[in-house]
Amino acid sequence: MLKIIYFIKSEKSNSNDECPIYAKISYQGKSITMSTGKYISKERWKFTSNLRGPLRVQKEKVIKASLDSLTMLFETKFNLLLKNNATINLNEIKIEILGKKQVKTKTKIGLLDIFDIHNKDFERKVEYGERSPASLQKYDRAKNLIKIFLRKKYKIDNIAVEKITGAFIHNLESFLKYESEYKGILWLKQIFTDKFIDLFQAAYFLIST
Repeated sequence: MLKIIYFIKSEKSNSNDECPIYAKISYQGKSITMSTGKYISKERWKFTSNLRGPLRVQKEKVIKASLDSLTMLFETKFNLLLKNNATINLNEIKIEILGKKQVKTKTKIGLLDIFDIHNKDFERKVEYGERSPASLQKYDRAKNLIKIFLRKKYKIDNIAVEKITGAFIHNLESFLKYESEYKGILWLKQIFTDKFIDLFQAAYFLIST
């Protein structure tokens, strides 16, 4: 199973005494590392339990959303290869994500396709006790809300990732705040909307670069 761990390199701290955050990706005994392009102080990294604890600083929330998006993007590309019985090369996935190689694909990836692949893989992690059922419910909820949004606002069942624009994200945020309904409750709490949009924007940035 694919495993992604984030760590900092304190020996490479910048002039602001912040350390670069790296990702270690492992699969079947092989592993690679890649820079996330994000920085954090050694003290804050430790204080927040490697950004896994409760976060109150906005900058750290954005960094966490970016790391979550990187995980989702890597897992999506990995699972697409796995689904097509293709050879898994972690370094090639890394190169593709960093935008250093143009990869031709016959089928365009839709936004809901990403959620389908991610949630299915997340479900396996729940079965092995690596993730909580509550977290899986949140991802399923997010997918359902996007599906409702696409049908209500655009009269479509899916949208190609490359067609996602800033206006799309703005409309999604407005929908979540004022029009969405979940289990009979109209309008989502601002804290959920902010968290969802932070994650969505980070994911969009990673995919579009």
